[in-house]
Amino acid sequence: MSSDLDIARERELIRRIQAGDDTAFDEIAENTKRAAYAVAFRWTRDQHLAFDTVQEAYIKLYGAIPSWRRSSRIQTWLYRVVTNACIDLHRKRRREVTVSSGTSHAGEWHECLLDSEPSASEKVELSDTLAALQGCLESLPTRMRQAIHLRYLCGLSLREVSDVQDCSIGTIKATLFQALRRLRTQMIKLEECPS
Repeated sequence: MSSDLDIARERELIRRIQAGDDTAFDEIAENTKRAAYAVAFRWTRDQHLAFDTVQEAYIKLYGAIPSWRRSSRIQTWLYRVVTNACIDLHRKRRREVTVSSGTSHAGEWHECLLDSEPSASEKVELSDTLAALQGCLESLPTRMRQAIHLRYLCGLSLREVSDVQDCSIGTIKATLFQALRRLRTQMIKLEECPS
């Protein structure tokens, strides 16, 4: 999640907000809103839900600035709040829905995997593979699924993923390793026993 604010400017804006200058918060919001919305939209796939999630994140951010820890960047904290809000929303919606509608987020995998135009038969095979992969991803524990999403779909560095998940880089590496191993095992089983 990139923003146009460098660290020095960000700290200056935080000091101004802590001194009561609300225009400084407007500048932070202006410089981070597109990236925050992109994160929320990637998780929710719904414009209104993404917008609401980002608004809630900015409200939390504004309330947190008086006691801001200088060890983390605004963008990292905002990314974490947006991601966690989306996960909470996903859990809430999962509890509310008792029957799956059969929709998936395979489209985001298409964006990652399609570089050239495949043939019609390759498209069908790829679509089946992506649907199977999406099913395998959904079966992972939330923390593993989130790590995969942040690292490979959102393109975050290991440091950024560790900041979002509030754990060490070593833990993230282990989580990603275990998640990829589970995915590989599940995909191999599906290949061996397509039902």
